[in-house]
Amino acid sequence: MTSVAEAPTGRVEQRLLDGEVGLDAHLARHGRLPILDSSQIIGMARDAGLTGRGGAGFPVWRKLSAVAQAGGAAVVVANAAEGEPASRKDRALLAYQPNLVLDGLQLAAAATRAKAAHLYAPKAALPALRRLLVARRTAGLDRLEVTLHAAPDAFVSGEESAVVSAINGTGAVPADKRIRIIQAGVGGAPTLVQNVETLAHLALIARYGAGWFLTAGTADEPGTFLATVSGAVRRPG
Repeated sequence: MTSVAEAPTGRVEQRLLDGEVGLDAHLARHGRLPILDSSQIIGMARDAGLTGRGGAGFPVWRKLSAVAQAGGAAVVVANAAEGEPASRKDRALLAYQPNLVLDGLQLAAAATRAKAAHLYAPKAALPALRRLLVARRTAGLDRLEVTLHAAPDAFVSGEESAVVSAINGTGAVPADKRIRIIQAGVGGAPTLVQNVETLAHLALIARYGAGWFLTAGTADEPGTFLATVSGAVRRPG
């Protein structure tokens, strides 16, 4: 069993878009994920103070814990849909460091004891992701097979209930929220929908620890975050 302490020692400045693209480069830089159980993953997310990077900013450990305690065969979903017209940060992350996203998805699955995992992303990103999933499967990196879904290019397509509706085959539109998704989401199962950037942070925390994550950011909002810069600037991106 690999522990967090035995994971590759990373520089303090090592963050989401740091490093070369590709599976071999990813493994050379970060190594394989440590083997952690549900309580360890939830605990490190809590200790790191990781919050969702999809907009709501909800504590990640609370969502993980809620789905884990809901009972039944849980489902986890990595959400890369960006409905905001100017936002490109999740697409950039999928292009440059998709392995961190997929590692984080596997961690979320382990934390919630999920039986199924999905990645919901723009259609243009899916071919490269399919090839990567084959390579990861060959390398024995993923406990759960990941199913890909095309996210429509629409403003509401990334809203949590819209993501679940799309995967359920009823269209990417927000649904009735009287029943919480963590209780009944994809296929009626307890479901975790988590932004891809959040999952990528989780993958780094698993390797370098909560203390490392806390070296950036503030006491209220620890860690780093990705932002899209556009408009009248010299270097948009």
